[in-house]
Amino acid sequence: MEYLNNESVIFEDIMCQMSDMVKPAKSMNFTMADFRKNKDSAAAFFNSLVNLNKFIAFEQRDPFQ
Repeated sequence: MEYLNNESVIFEDIMCQMSDMVKPAKSMNFTMADFRKNKDSAAAFFNSLVNLNKFIAFEQRDPFQ
């Protein structure tokens, strides 16, 4: 992220945010059932972990839209 002139984000902060978004039955224990409850959250979760461009877009979006 620093290479793209973005502020770096601590991994624990990302995981806390993803846990709040997915709302797993057990804290920080993600299961397929948790992802099936909300497919939009599942897409954002996996994009945040494996796709830097989509993660940056997710972080910079307007949360009220």
